[in-house]
Amino acid sequence: MISLKTRPYGGESDLGAIAELLNACEVVDRLEQWTSRSDLQLEFNEPSVDRAKDILLWESNEKLIGFSQIGVPPKGEENDGFLWFRVDPEFRGDGIEEQMLAWGEQRMREVANERGVRVKLRSWVRDKQYDRIALLENCGFTSDRYFLIMERSLTESIPDPKLPEGFILRHSKGEPDAQAWVEMRNQSCIDHWNYTSKNCEGAIAYNRVLRTFKRRLRLRSSKSQSLTSTAIKMEMKTPSKSAKNLGRK
Repeated sequence: MISLKTRPYGGESDLGAIAELLNACEVVDRLEQWTSRSDLQLEFNEPSVDRAKDILLWESNEKLIGFSQIGVPPKGEENDGFLWFRVDPEFRGDGIEEQMLAWGEQRMREVANERGVRVKLRSWVRDKQYDRIALLENCGFTSDRYFLIMERSLTESIPDPKLPEGFILRHSKGEPDAQAWVEMRNQSCIDHWNYTSKNCEGAIAYNRVLRTFKRRLRLRSSKSQSLTSTAIKMEMKTPSKSAKNLGRK
């Protein structure tokens, strides 16, 4: 039985240990999710992150062995919480993962009570992460959506896009484009799986998350040694999301 304690995120002094833990997990899991102290700092400083409630650290003998974070949507948006968690490979299978899932459930029940709504707790898993699939299923999660990852070789040039007459391709201007983006998104996604209407606040928050994702993608690309030599590849992530319905207490 290991000695285990949990505590909230303590600020920038924790960033180095968190990055070291996540990268140690990446060596084993090979999910192409390398990170850095600066990446984590940018992510945790996003206004949408409640650092006191939505991040929990797991320690044994003063050593960080686990990290869990839940993404809670802004009030008025969809009520799905997304749980992301990692455990040091040397400590997996000792019940820490189940405790992380229980923490995620508790946090989303708090959201349900605060907002007076039903909520869902979601998580991601790759198709070959058999232990994690079994873990989620044993804790009451069911698969409800699947994704493909597609890669294209960079050894050949990418052709210029052929757009219909009157269309242009440009970068987003950020907040000035928010209202137009919201209207377009709501109309085009209205028959999409798990659709919920967004507002401008949600669009701006989405842009912030997208910027964080792009920074991580650049870091991932700089660490990948096979980026310029891989062929086109399609990889099924099954299930990519697992969901558990949580009602109000």
